[in-house]
This record gives sequence, C-alpha cells and structure tokens, in this order.
Amino acid sequence: MKNDLIDFQAIGDERGYLVSFEAKRNIPFDIKRVYYIYGMNDKPRGFHAHKKLQQFLVCVSGSCKVLLDNGQDKKEYVLNQRNQGLIVKEMIWHEMYEFSEDCVLMVLASDFYDESDYIRQYEVFKSLIERETLEFREYDRATLECSYSWLNDPEIKFLTMTPDFTKESQENWFVSLKNINNYYIKSIYLDNEPIGALGIKNINENCGEYWGYIAEKKFWGKGYGKYLLDYAIRYAMNINLTYLYLRVVKDNIRAIKLYEKIGFVHQFEKDNVCYMIYKL
Repeated sequence: MKNDLIDFQAIGDERGYLVSFEAKRNIPFDIKRVYYIYGMNDKPRGFHAHKKLQQFLVCVSGSCKVLLDNGQDKKEYVLNQRNQGLIVKEMIWHEMYEFSEDCVLMVLASDFYDESDYIRQYEVFKSLIERETLEFREYDRATLECSYSWLNDPEIKFLTMTPDFTKESQENWFVSLKNINNYYIKSIYLDNEPIGALGIKNINENCGEYWGYIAEKKFWGKGYGKYLLDYAIRYAMNINLTYLYLRVVKDNIRAIKLYEKIGFVHQFEKDNVCYMIYKL
C-alpha cells in the first residue's frame, strides 16, 4: 500500500482547472464503470473487498477518510485534493468515513457491477488472504529433509502416528514415490518455506486415505488445516473418488472437531485411534 495515492496534473488558470483521467495511462486499468456517491451524512460506507475488481477513488468535492487493509497492514488516507486519488486494488478491504457535508466521492471501476465479486464479511476476507499465502507444491527434497526432524519431534510423531524410521529408509521411500501409483503427496509452503505435507494414500477406484499436517508449530492454530482438507477433497473429486477416510489419534480433539466441521463422520475407534469417513 505504498503507492496507492496518485497525483494528477491540474491544467488551468484564473478561469478554473481541468483534471483528466485516461485508462491505462494515468489510471492503471481499463475503466468500465463510473459512479459517485454523495449525501452520506457522515455514515461510514464500504466494509468490503473485491476478488478481482480494481477501483480509483477521488473526492471531486469535500473530503473523506479511507482505510485500506491488506490483511496484514492497515493504512488511513485523507482524500481532500481534487487532483489526487486513491487506488484500491483487488483483495483489499476498504472502509470510507468522516465525510464532509459537501463530499462527492467519485469511483472509477475496472469492471461492471458484479455482486459475486464482493467479499462482505471480514472473517471471510481474512481467511481468503491466509489461504492465498499457502502453496501446494510437488513434494520435494527440501520438505523431505525438514520432515526428518518434524516427524521425530515426539509430539508430532504421536499425533501423526509415525513409526520409527531412519534417514536411509526415508530416502528409499522418497526415491520410490515415482513408481507408486496409488499415492498422492504435496509439499505445503508458506512464504517460500516448507511447513508441512499432505497426501492421499491407498487410493483405489472408490476411496483413499487422507493425511496431512502443519509441522511448524508456530503456525498451529492459524486455521490452515481446513485449507489442507479443501485441497485434498477437491483432488479426490477430480479423480472421481467416492469417499475419503482418515485416522486420527482419539486425544487430538482439535483435529477431530475440524474434521467433523468439514463433514467427516465417525465410523469406529480402535487402539486409541478414531476412524472417520467423508462422502464426496
């Protein structure tokens, strides 16, 4: 949000001034819609973000304040110059307030009105921003090397029900992946660093077993688990599976609540392990 304010040349003399807006010249997008708002009576507006739409805001009369929020940082702007405007990019939460009585706020938009492009709940906006930072990549050696320490951490080893293994057996498994047809696996990256892995194993024509974990504990409790499940469910649907099932330690209450919320149903318990199934 460093370069959101744009100054324009005001051409004029004692007779008055002219400011022009030109698509893809001094406005960095095609202009498909123009509208303006007035008579706000100091009632705040906005409180939404757009998935794809970009906008340019300029007070052609009076003044107002605009808050932009990219999910991590917030910045307040004062719009009170006729030759200055504010770019509001896609996936930016914005709020407008403290309108002067004579405020007329004009908006140039990059596309026509589309209600489906709006994000009107801040919690949904935040979750989409967090989801975009996660990357699901081909399982790579960087993740493999991290997983040796991850899966030997006593807490993670217990929660993932990982048996004892050596670096040699791990390397042999990694090399064998290219020859295993019923096993799907992805690395999970955040800010270009591996933080976990997910997969579906024992895949047959009807079902497969989901597994997945965030191994870097500083990211626990951030709500990323639902995105792992969403990714795996979409893959399972793409390959026409009918069911996904999973195994989870009975004491892992937080994970079980998440699975239940997603739609997994308890089947049975055995040896302190809960078996759950999801119908696609």
